[in-house]
Amino acid sequence: MGRVYQLPARIGREIAAQIAQLVRHYRQPREGGEIAYNFADRGIIKKLYVSARLRDQLIRGQLVIVRSGSGYELVPVACAERIRARDADAIVVWNTPAADQPAEDDPYKDFPIPDDLMW
Repeated sequence: MGRVYQLPARIGREIAAQIAQLVRHYRQPREGGEIAYNFADRGIIKKLYVSARLRDQLIRGQLVIVRSGSGYELVPVACAERIRARDADAIVVWNTPAADQPAEDDPYKDFPIPDDLMW
């Protein structure tokens, strides 16, 4: 009878270990981060210090903030998808690029269409 109740706990520990291994393997180094990136986690404002490059990748949705133990780590989207498949609550910030944002290689990205343009 005791084994029936221990099975979900064991599976939960295995999933947590898999997530921890993914985070350790794919986390992005944040040493020398001088820009504060603020985000909300369960209604509490948190802050990570990141470089300008990491901040831009977070904003564009190329990096994701995940919970790791008592802290937070930055991982690429491919890793975040694998983490979300195991436990969606481990994902804290996953920005999606806005549909109205021009692509990086768009030759007209420097020429936005005015809001009051009449045809």
